[in-house]
Amino acid sequence: MDAGASPRPACAVYTTALGSGWSAEGVGVKVVPAGLVPGTEIVALRVEPKEKTASVSLVASEPFTVADGTVLKLRIYGGRLHGTVARLALSPTTEFATDRPATLNAPVDEWVPFTVPVADLLPGGGPIRRIDVEIATEAVPNAYRFFIDDVAFVAP
Repeated sequence: MDAGASPRPACAVYTTALGSGWSAEGVGVKVVPAGLVPGTEIVALRVEPKEKTASVSLVASEPFTVADGTVLKLRIYGGRLHGTVARLALSPTTEFATDRPATLNAPVDEWVPFTVPVADLLPGGGPIRRIDVEIATEAVPNAYRFFIDDVAFVAP
């Protein structure tokens, strides 16, 4: 996938800044697009939960498809005290995905890389329009700030 001069969303969704064709939004969270990871010089997408129901979404400017075998890669820096447990999903529309097929666990103040096949996140295939990361409040009832970085779709 190549953003080029077209409005087609870039494969690199977030790497210290939102990729072309992508925007970030949150529900019950404050989203800081270029937050500094504590004690480092690393800039990442900072997510600060404010409510029990909290999620951050990365929304593409238009729907796009990926090749068979493509994976979604990202890394999460776990929140202080309890780490971060989040559910990851893709949606073919701008609407919040209702199914959360992948659970991601990041320990307290540690980076953890994740690689999830797109086919596992969007059963039945189709276009991609939105990436949802929802905090699993039943697993971590008191979620604290965490960071998301290096989000990209990687073809085989």
